[in-house]
Amino acid sequence: MTLQERAPFVTKQKPCQLRYMTVPDENSDSFKVINTVDMTYGAACFTMEFGNCIARKGWNGSDMFVCKQVTSTLDSSIIAGMISLPKSAKDLLLATSLEPIRYENQMILVKNSKTGVRIINSWVASSSDTFAKDWYIVNKI
Repeated sequence: MTLQERAPFVTKQKPCQLRYMTVPDENSDSFKVINTVDMTYGAACFTMEFGNCIARKGWNGSDMFVCKQVTSTLDSSIIAGMISLPKSAKDLLLATSLEPIRYENQMILVKNSKTGVRIINSWVASSSDTFAKDWYIVNKI
């Protein structure tokens, strides 16, 4: 059974905060309940497998969060029309016979800028983020 088939059941404690979540136990066919507030980075990352967005209480901005991009496959017709790649990158990708291109295991940071524009950047956890125990699941910003 895949993780998607064993999707978690979520109980809301407050409108803007998920408190507990039932997830598959990786060591058995049963489920376990985890606390979704004040989590370790490892626990928070695990919840991203179910499509959750995560953030830290210790971050400077309350309007930013991290999520795992959905794995996707692109064929050459999509690559040719991508406006987010420079022409030289598209030419290099299309010059090879390797197709399709697969995006996987990428995390992004989503935040609001001072001008009101939402900005999305690639993201990798710092050592402070990795060892923090103030991670939580975001369901409202």
